[in-house]
Amino acid sequence: MKKNFLRAAFVAALMSTTAIAGAALIATPAAAADHLSNDVGKDLKAAQDAMKAGDFATAMTQIKAAQALPNRTPFDDFTINRLLAAAAASQRDFATAATAYDAVIPSPYFADVDPTEQKSDYHNAIIIDQSTQRWSQVIEYGQKLEALKGLDDVTMTIMAVAYYQTKDNANAQKYAQMAIDAAKAAGKEPQPNATIILGNIQGKSDPDAARRAIESLILSSNSADDWSKIIDDALSHKGTKAIDALSANSDHETKTMTEQAATANWMKQLADIGLITGSIMGAVFFTLLLLTGNTMMQAVRERTSELAVLKTIGFTNASVLGLVLAESLLLLIIGGVIGLGLVSILSPAITRGSGGVLNLPSVGPSSWALGIALMLAI
Repeated sequence: MKKNFLRAAFVAALMSTTAIAGAALIATPAAAADHLSNDVGKDLKAAQDAMKAGDFATAMTQIKAAQALPNRTPFDDFTINRLLAAAAASQRDFATAATAYDAVIPSPYFADVDPTEQKSDYHNAIIIDQSTQRWSQVIEYGQKLEALKGLDDVTMTIMAVAYYQTKDNANAQKYAQMAIDAAKAAGKEPQPNATIILGNIQGKSDPDAARRAIESLILSSNSADDWSKIIDDALSHKGTKAIDALSANSDHETKTMTEQAATANWMKQLADIGLITGSIMGAVFFTLLLLTGNTMMQAVRERTSELAVLKTIGFTNASVLGLVLAESLLLLIIGGVIGLGLVSILSPAITRGSGGVLNLPSVGPSSWALGIALMLAI
């Protein structure tokens, strides 16, 4: 259960997208306006003003207008792509933003950008590439950001995810631990992905480490459903048996069990549910036998004249008996198949609905075979 729960939690955490700070994404081409072509500078200035006003649709229109201008210089394209990455990311068009950053970061002009802005661009490129699951780019940009000493707990966690996805568990564990340590040093809760990855990797050799990682994650999320799962897992752990052993043969013996098991025991104290159910089913089965026999006897009595006609036109006693039995068997099989089909659907539903208290057996191939055999025997 622990392994499946851990994997499910990790998948759920990966589905969430890390938030991007819009203000950090807005580039500042105005500082380099002297190097821009006049027409490009006008369009990009209009785009930047629109972005500051939160009108990203207009900003994208202005940026595309700048891209369509002829005789652009390499610096024009560099500045256009920088602003395009910001605008596209703000509209959650991560594919366009990732392509724009792929043009910005390798550019020779990027080396002349202020180191603080370089860190911001690397940071946002990492988040965007995580959203598009380009793990190799995440690792490449993450290493460059680390060289600038710009990694934080968010980008460290994304680095851990990237290494985990590329099966590099050693580096995944390293960056997950770094992310957790950085978050604690900043007085924040660790990123869920970092906690899950660390627990998942350590859990292969130390199951208790995986359990501690999940407990830490649940303490921060405080999800009722997750609490229920981890409590059931903890109560099924061998450590609880040791606790019960400590109080064995004392005046205060304990018996640790899950909520489902406790409810089932309580139901047994009220009555033997299995015996009651079996008795009722036996009575129903016997009643059905009587009803089936009575129905066929009544059918034969009502068709005495019809059977006489069959005898008159040459049907033997065996042939008439065969027709009557065939009709009975057909009715029995139709009713039996419908009944087994309903039980196949309702039995799991009742078990789930009762929380496992009424643990009805499933209707598998063996049950179908037994049911058909009883139909033929009757």
